Amino acid sequence: MLTDEDRKGIDGVRAALSDAIVAGDAGTYVACFTSDAFVMHQDTPSVQGAGPIREHTEQIFSATTVTKLVLTPVRVDGGEGVAWEVGVQELAVEPPLEGFKSKRKYLHVYERQADGTWKIAAGMSSND
Repeated sequence: MLTDEDRKGIDGVRAALSDAIVAGDAGTYVACFTSDAFVMHQDTPSVQGAGPIREHTEQIFSATTVTKLVLTPVRVDGGEGVAWEVGVQELAVEPPLEGFKSKRKYLHVYERQADGTWKIAAGMSSND
């Protein structure tokens, strides 16, 4: 079972991730993930590891700007150093991307790090 402290840590990662995306800050975005994490975005190949995730993210940020992002968790649960979160996203991008909806769904899998912090080990999102 997740403690209140675990939930606060996960909330912090979610907030940092959202802020990084809106700021177009690939470095802060990547810091939200474990070094061997997986990122799976709609209509793109899966990427694994900090370097490939950073490269993938920089490509996205250079092509479009996220002007609004609200991540609303529907359920966060877990235990034994692993947590998962299912949620909905509401976002706006400029320029608009064909086939990219403003209402989306996401899944994050978190791992507690040796120092007690949480990072995302796997993340995916797609149109709802």
